[in-house]
Amino acid sequence: MIVALLASMTLLNSPVDTVIRRGAEVPTSATASLAAVLDGRTPTGDVVIEGVVVRSCTAMGCWMQIAPSADTKGIMVRMKDESFFIPLNAAGMSARAVGRVVVSERTAEEAAKAAELGRHVRKSDSGEGMVEIGFEATGVELVNSDRRALTEGSGAHAH
Repeated sequence: MIVALLASMTLLNSPVDTVIRRGAEVPTSATASLAAVLDGRTPTGDVVIEGVVVRSCTAMGCWMQIAPSADTKGIMVRMKDESFFIPLNAAGMSARAVGRVVVSERTAEEAAKAAELGRHVRKSDSGEGMVEIGFEATGVELVNSDRRALTEGSGAHAH
């Protein structure tokens, strides 16, 4: 109990912006425009994207959905090989991630479900079928600017 109290006091006395880093270091290099990625201008190789976490896994911390702003559709970001996890309460935090853009073909039913969940889907470049734009992160940085208690992802679950 004393340890929990001291941990809470430490968090309350921490700087307003708490940066949480997971996985590989996120370079300070220029970011790829998330809006451009969502519009289909898919960069190749490793890129850095940034936005607001609009949803995240609350069971383990193995994915998040980030968007240019809290009221727009987002891109599903999965942690590569589930080799690292983010806090379970990451929704609302600012995020930067390094990794690769992933374009996945979706059936009409899958595309409708993804869109219902706020993820970005669009017609494929060929005009036939639908694709979902996703991201496989090798590293992330989250900024918690409202001093919420941080809950680390742990445990196992099926996703």
